[in-house]
Amino acid sequence: MSSTKVIANLRIDSVLKQQAFEIANQMGLSLSAVMSLLLRKFVLEKRIEIWLDENWFTPIKKTKMKTAISETRNDGKPFDSIQDLLDS
Repeated sequence: MSSTKVIANLRIDSVLKQQAFEIANQMGLSLSAVMSLLLRKFVLEKRIEIWLDENWFTPIKKTKMKTAISETRNDGKPFDSIQDLLDS
């Protein structure tokens, strides 16, 4: 099966992009390679794993996050971002 390479534009924070670029560079990878690996994993597993340091959340946000995740598992409600999840 032959595949064609395409350009994908992402809207991300410039600081986040720079941080990701530096880490990828230290690992000998390009951001394109990192994104391709993440997308391949997403396609193969049909899921997204997110690890967040629990110290980042206030107790209220932590409770809201756990509740939202539990509800999402039950009703399959999608969220466009972590902020949408926290605001729900």
